[in-house]
Amino acid sequence: MDKRSSYGTMSFGGNGYMKNNNGYMNYLLLAVGLAAVVGAGYFGYRWYVVSREQSAQVMFAECLREYEKGARERQTWADIQALWAAGYARHTQSSLAPYFKAFEANSALKQDKKAEAVALLDAALSLVAASSPLYTVYATKRALINIDLGNETGLQELEKLAYDKNNVQRDVALYYLGLYQWSKNNIEDAKEAWETLTALPDSPEQTTLWTALAEQKLQQIA
Repeated sequence: MDKRSSYGTMSFGGNGYMKNNNGYMNYLLLAVGLAAVVGAGYFGYRWYVVSREQSAQVMFAECLREYEKGARERQTWADIQALWAAGYARHTQSSLAPYFKAFEANSALKQDKKAEAVALLDAALSLVAASSPLYTVYATKRALINIDLGNETGLQELEKLAYDKNNVQRDVALYYLGLYQWSKNNIEDAKEAWETLTALPDSPEQTTLWTALAEQKLQQIA
């Protein structure tokens, strides 16, 4: 056998292998390139999110300063409400978006715009996870405002919040439910709400203030 021919055949086979190997290398380089693009996109997005949240925090702090200043100096609450509204409009994708709305609702309430405050709390609640403790805080506030407006939904929602065993803020709802029933001279209903409150097991979430207030009210009934 001609060794040159044999080596030539082996050489030819080697060239074919190298051609295939180059093809695999091209695919590998393409995959690495795509991974780099995806990775850059991910870290770029993370940077955008962090930057967005930082910007929202800066504006939220500015709004909060004005809100506290308004409470001290009795500034125009309409201007402060507009500031919260602008903060929300600028940071609708931020995790702070519902809190901009909640403070906007508070600012509306300072102006006795109760119906508007309810609508703003509706918007805030639509942005907060139902599992968040703040959800029931805002829901309780909305229920109380609705009661002030004479809306039947307010009392229904307050009762639901007060007797929901999964509501870690139910002490607040129970106290105000009792207070509402007391104001309507429904003494037994008021007593039931306050006794339920004072019987709640002690826990880190349990606010002793509301328990103490309920105990004072029960002493008046006795």
